[in-house]
Amino acid sequence: MGLLIQPIVHPLPIRFLVRLVKTIDRTTFFLFSYWLASWSDHFLSTSLSRSDYRRSLYREVHT
Repeated sequence: MGLLIQPIVHPLPIRFLVRLVKTIDRTTFFLFSYWLASWSDHFLSTSLSRSDYRRSLYREVHT
């Protein structure tokens, strides 16, 4: 595995690569957390509105 990566990695400085990986990792984490937060907000709001809708239907039916 290391022997296969060596020729590809060799032209680039290791420090640059590490920085690149860290940046990508941070960006990915930020995007993922943002997406997760927006999705959970969306999911919570839709489920809440659905339960409110059900409650109003229930009231209409039973009054």
